[in-house]
Amino acid sequence: MRVITLSPKECAWGIEVGYKRMFESPKQGYKDSRELADAPVRTKIWIDVNGACGELAACLALNVDWSASVNTPDDPDIVIGENKIDVKTADRHGKRLLIPDHNINKRLDWWYLHVTGCIPTYHVWGAIKVTDAFDVGSYEDPDGRGWASFVDKVDLTKKFM
Repeated sequence: MRVITLSPKECAWGIEVGYKRMFESPKQGYKDSRELADAPVRTKIWIDVNGACGELAACLALNVDWSASVNTPDDPDIVIGENKIDVKTADRHGKRLLIPDHNINKRLDWWYLHVTGCIPTYHVWGAIKVTDAFDVGSYEDPDGRGWASFVDKVDLTKKFM
């Protein structure tokens, strides 16, 4: 696990990109994070902002450039050689890596990288290939928002770190 603390400038960049994602993605027909059931506005903004900052922290941990992309949910967050990586950020360190079921068929050759934390400090835990996640993870729908594989940190590889 690597601990990454974003500088004030990096925090501002991540916040800007997350805020743009929140407003631009629905215009392109992508899911609007502001429409999550029973979520206060603060939480809805936080989802995109913390996700963007988590991606930036992951890129710093892996020593790769951050694309800071907006409206590209079908593209990987990070590409290292032939490896396509999707970063999943949870705001609490005790959370497991969540890989949504709806991503599986399109991304069988992708990796998912687990990041936890919130601005400015993040923990980059490791990654797992999608095809392995459903072998070692538990398949659950705990809050009725859709099935996913939940993977414990001990099952993640440090391959890219």
